[in-house]
Amino acid sequence: LEAALERAVRSAARRVQVISEEELHGFIQDVVVSGKPAAMLYTRLSAVPPFFERIQRLLADFYVFSAVVDATPARLRQMGIQMLDDDMPAVHVLKVAAAPGSSPTDEEHRVEMQAIPLPGKASFEATFPHLHQIASDLKREGAYGAPPPPPSAEPEPLEEITAENWHERCAADAPGVCVFALLDGGVPQETLETQLQIMRDVQWRKAVRGKPGRFSWLDASCHLDVLESIGLGPEMLPSVVVHRPRANTGATLRGTYAEDAIGSLVEGAFSGGTRMWAMEVSAASAKDCAAVHEAERQAMLELEREEEEEDEELQAMLAEIIAAEKEREAELEAELLREEEERKRQEEEERKKSQTRTVTSTKKKKKKKKKKKTEL
Repeated sequence: LEAALERAVRSAARRVQVISEEELHGFIQDVVVSGKPAAMLYTRLSAVPPFFERIQRLLADFYVFSAVVDATPARLRQMGIQMLDDDMPAVHVLKVAAAPGSSPTDEEHRVEMQAIPLPGKASFEATFPHLHQIASDLKREGAYGAPPPPPSAEPEPLEEITAENWHERCAADAPGVCVFALLDGGVPQETLETQLQIMRDVQWRKAVRGKPGRFSWLDASCHLDVLESIGLGPEMLPSVVVHRPRANTGATLRGTYAEDAIGSLVEGAFSGGTRMWAMEVSAASAKDCAAVHEAERQAMLELEREEEEEDEELQAMLAEIIAAEKEREAELEAELLREEEERKRQEEEERKKSQTRTVTSTKKKKKKKKKKKTEL
């Protein structure tokens, strides 16, 4: 029992306990000791997905959360779990129930685990309502003993900050911390949504939720004056700035735009662990950012057209150069051929002249010999 209690304490300190085949028996003991049902995720991924950690942060008082990662049907069968590959990711609720024929008044009270599969593929939208409903039912049945404190309220929506709502989102005399995601509003919508979701995940962190902070996002590639006042350039997007308006101090993200790095920056801003420097952030001016990005897009298209035209001109120029070079090579080859033919002609004429001289010389010699004979 002491070992099971120790494991339960260690398990509670974690977000979601990743268990293996060897740890399954010990995990079941932890669940029995904790008095809570277990929410177990089976996933093919090699790590716990963010949506399940988010659910854990909301319902940690009502469940022991665990996950089997890198799950395959064969591996699950080894753990005594029957599941098809198409069923994953899936979540089962494991409840402790008295074994058949056993009663809590028995000297050796025996229990067994009941697995309740939740319908559909596991996701935040599909899984959270079912887990919340099961927890509510169990609470009404007195399964948790004294009522646990309710989960913290959801963070405020992540709004885009503009000239119209700037003083509402981060007034000069506002207490606490303003947190801006500095994004490029001209990127594809799915890229922008991914970057916004990272900020939403930061809002759900335990050390962030409920703190005096206001989260917003700024189309920084449109509001370059704001970006410049922070000391950043558009090439450094996406980024994050934390700003204390009353103190006119702030700090910017150092490193990759990711939940852990942003979370450390924001948590440090709330706790005092993040070093801040003097920073007076300029308010966003009134701009039609959609028109700005459309103008940028049209300018980019025009630049691409100009580059294509330049490429075509260059190709035509290269074609002319190649044609001229081929013509010159052909002329040179013809010239060499003419020179070769002239050389052969001259050699032939020289040969014929040489033959003529030889014949003439022979005739002269014969005449001389004949003349000498006559004189004798």
